[in-house]
Amino acid sequence: MKLCGDDHSRLERAKQQIFDAYGADPNVSGVGIGFRRRAGEWTGRPAVVVLVAKKRREALVSQRRLLPRTVEVDGVAYDVDVEQAGPFSSGSRTALAPTRVTARAPGDEITNKMRPPLQGASISNPVDGDTAGTLGLFVIDNTDDTVCLLTCNHVIARMGRGKVGEPIVQPGVYDGGTAADAIAKLKRWAPIPATGTRVDGAIAQLTDQKAYSLEVAKDLMDPISATHPVVGMVTAGDNFGGGLLTRMDATLDALNVRLPLGQTAAPRAESALPCAGPVLGLADPQPGMNIEKVGRTTGYTSSVIIAIGVRANVGTPIGTIPYNDLIYTEFFLDSGDSGSAVFAGGDGKTQVRPIVLPACIVLGALSSYYSLPLTEDNPLADKVRDEFFLQSTTGKLLIELTYVNSQKLVDRLKGKTGNGSEAAYADQYYTKYHDFMANVLADPDSAEVVTQEHLDDSEFIIGGLAQSYVLTGPEVQLAYTMYDESLVPTLGMNRKQVQEYMDNPVVYARVREAVSATDGIEMNAPFKQTAPEPTS
Repeated sequence: MKLCGDDHSRLERAKQQIFDAYGADPNVSGVGIGFRRRAGEWTGRPAVVVLVAKKRREALVSQRRLLPRTVEVDGVAYDVDVEQAGPFSSGSRTALAPTRVTARAPGDEITNKMRPPLQGASISNPVDGDTAGTLGLFVIDNTDDTVCLLTCNHVIARMGRGKVGEPIVQPGVYDGGTAADAIAKLKRWAPIPATGTRVDGAIAQLTDQKAYSLEVAKDLMDPISATHPVVGMVTAGDNFGGGLLTRMDATLDALNVRLPLGQTAAPRAESALPCAGPVLGLADPQPGMNIEKVGRTTGYTSSVIIAIGVRANVGTPIGTIPYNDLIYTEFFLDSGDSGSAVFAGGDGKTQVRPIVLPACIVLGALSSYYSLPLTEDNPLADKVRDEFFLQSTTGKLLIELTYVNSQKLVDRLKGKTGNGSEAAYADQYYTKYHDFMANVLADPDSAEVVTQEHLDDSEFIIGGLAQSYVLTGPEVQLAYTMYDESLVPTLGMNRKQVQEYMDNPVVYARVREAVSATDGIEMNAPFKQTAPEPTS
């Protein structure tokens, strides 16, 4: 698949339309162009690709935040394809790998000392502390024809805060490297201004100009050649396997270096090529292209380019930086792979898979506000949602309301913490009911019933919420109304009986009417049993 010139041009404008309209939404983590996928299969239809931190079906998204299904440019309608990815981050500290988030064996790591140093090896700048990233490529400096190693600015140049001449060690400090393991000196880097960039690159000149090889660490991949071209470099990632790559043509141009494949230096004015194709050993990235890399943390991986021309905000040690013209791929990298050179090739299926899923933003906000370990309870929260609430029409309505209004609660609690008594009561009831709820959920035939003590505790909790930032005045009144009219009648019911009660059309209508009459709460159309396709 390759985007033709007309589609590419119109898609860039369509991308800008979507970015202007939805780029400020906290759930939108990037916008690029590519082809539409359904259930992971390519359709061949050009599309604007929107990356969202949490992808939900249409009924669970506020109408004002709902992404359109299509976007039109010059009378041509293009699909809007939504992929779950982000938010993204990069930085010297995130080059560490203290916690594995992917299902890779420890043997995949490339942490040993290598002489000569090889592509894919662990490196770092000791001034940056206990970190490690990846040696991407060896390149030739056009200014003096010296051999330099290429990697990310944030791996060896400290996000532009480095000083020329700082030592670069192999392996990186995190992997046991010391001053005695220096192999190069920091020479030059592409700046990363707060206004944005498309490049995150730096070079360090090898101390021994003959001590290098184009071979790849552990022989995990063919070296660079005219038939094995490079397309980009690992720059940023999310917590779940998604990755952003900078284009290699832009990186080489920004650093005024060339690939070590026999070419001579081109005049500087001619080096700013708009397309990578004519340059030996360099490939133009395209959606659907198989790619491969060898990196410090995950070793050899191969995936597929999902989108190109991506605009995304990336969290860094110097703040959030807007990046442009990036490449997005999935299940490809982990912390410590930053700087890895990415090549065209591979089967596209040798991937890293996340062993954790995106956290619920509501649990995260409440966890911070009450100082409770609620973020650890995502599996339990999913179980409550899937095995209890989604088993009845009223429960589905309550889940829809939670999702549609979730960002309001997150914004409301941002930067706030509950006072001492709030935290103490929250901890008390969390401890009292956590295991109780887990045990009831684990047994569909549980004989536990709703007691008067449960109802009294619920009423007391609503009273506490009335004195906090969590609920507004109208929301507190709604909670009391639902308590009186819908919760009190469950006294004496077991789990199955409560679910049957919540599936009663009269109960559903009563709850929906109460919600509809409450100011400030968004609610979509009545819940439909057949869920529409996920769009955001």
